[in-house]
Amino acid sequence: MKRGQARNAEILQNLISLTREGGHILQPRFGGNYKLVAQEIVERAAEDAGATVDIREAGFSALPKPKQQKDPSLLKYYRLNISVRGGVHDLVRLATRLENSSPYCSVDNLSVKAQDRTPGGHAISMIVSWPVWANQDTLFSFEQQLSELNR
Repeated sequence: MKRGQARNAEILQNLISLTREGGHILQPRFGGNYKLVAQEIVERAAEDAGATVDIREAGFSALPKPKQQKDPSLLKYYRLNISVRGGVHDLVRLATRLENSSPYCSVDNLSVKAQDRTPGGHAISMIVSWPVWANQDTLFSFEQQLSELNR
């Protein structure tokens, strides 16, 4: 195998591993259901953090595309809208657990509002996003390319 081919094989293997073994790029269950996987991640993190959460699907969004990029992105975001009942310390613990279990997830639209009746409690909402392949066949294509390089 030539040097360039070896480097390509290494890159493909890393992308496959990030998806299959690391779970960093979210994979759907049951033919396209991302919510089950993402919800499981959030619920596990919330349980570990001692936080109470409500979860709603927020759908998909495109990654920002640099002006010079002509080809469509290989990735997009899958998003969940999360409401946390508790204090800021619960939010910090939840965010830490999410980051540890899914280092490529991101949080945006974070809102923390004080509650008059419960000084230590806040109404907290946020959107948590995970990278997913824009085309579900991308991973299969990478595996085929890797197989051809390794022949």
